[in-house]
Amino acid sequence: MNKRTIIIIFSIIGALIVGFVALQIYNYAIGYRPPKLIGADYLNEVVDFQAVLYGEDIAFPENFNCRKVNNLKDETVFLDADYVYLLICDFDGNVEFKKEDFLRLVEYADKHPNFNFYYLGTSKLDMIKNSLDNCNLSDEDMSFGYMTYEGLRVRHYGMWSRDDEDNLNRKEVLGEHLCMQIYRDVKSNE
Repeated sequence: MNKRTIIIIFSIIGALIVGFVALQIYNYAIGYRPPKLIGADYLNEVVDFQAVLYGEDIAFPENFNCRKVNNLKDETVFLDADYVYLLICDFDGNVEFKKEDFLRLVEYADKHPNFNFYYLGTSKLDMIKNSLDNCNLSDEDMSFGYMTYEGLRVRHYGMWSRDDEDNLNRKEVLGEHLCMQIYRDVKSNE
């Protein structure tokens, strides 16, 4: 290597170091701190969060706190926390979840922005679609969410879809997928 090549290499390295230091100083000046906690750790340690699972088991990340319930009685699902998520898992189609239950959850959620729910499965999607005006569930969807996102009540279609079902191992991926979706929902409201 000649002297000129060495000077160019060290100049590039020096410019990268100066750029990195300048970026760190700028981030510090504007108050940016990289997130230390994401997903389940954030939900458990930073916000007032409760999750309730009704129906089939889901393999959540080991640090995701979720309580399983055997019914949809008010006292088991309408909890007092800043963020409450009811997860109804019905891929086998055996969960008792009627139109009255669904409409009661929607009505409660509309009155309580902290309450959110996801239905996962296919057997009750037609009932959900027929119970709401302007419901855009497609044949590919295998889920329906009703949650507060960026301060607004929204419907979430296709959080889990037939494509996911065909290409991913549900037992391994669904819990992590839900955990990260809930994390995004919660972060959007802060």
